[in-house]
Amino acid sequence: MQFLGIDLAWADNPGSLANETGLVLLAGDGTVVDAGWSRGIQETLGWVSEHVHGSDVLAFVDAPLVVSNATGQRLCETQVGQRYGHWKVSANSTNLGSKNIAGVSLLELLEERGWIYDDRPRCWNRSGGPSPRPRPPTRTRSASRPRAGTPSGVRPG
Repeated sequence: MQFLGIDLAWADNPGSLANETGLVLLAGDGTVVDAGWSRGIQETLGWVSEHVHGSDVLAFVDAPLVVSNATGQRLCETQVGQRYGHWKVSANSTNLGSKNIAGVSLLELLEERGWIYDDRPRCWNRSGGPSPRPRPPTRTRSASRPRAGTPSGVRPG
């Protein structure tokens, strides 16, 4: 098992230089296999293609991947503010009107390349393995946009 971390620059707008995205690939024991920077979705996908081989990889992306609300905040953003606001912690609001939702594009392009989006909750036992847990009911997805979800993992298919 390897782990891919992507600290995605949220903006990837035509005509402007995107901020840098941080990338790291870790071995199962936590050893850094490689780390680097990219600018824009295509360069990020290129880094992933160059460094990730095989299907035993779990990716963690620090950016909204699923945005389906027309306005306002996603439920998860509201809940962060409700739970941690007294420590002055909040989440940036994202909706379909936001200009900076490059994570949605990244997810769509990763899925086109065979990665699988999976936001099912997990329960881990002390040995580090998954504990049996009933699967939540299957949810339907919009053909144009992925469904709203919680922080997630993305795995190659």
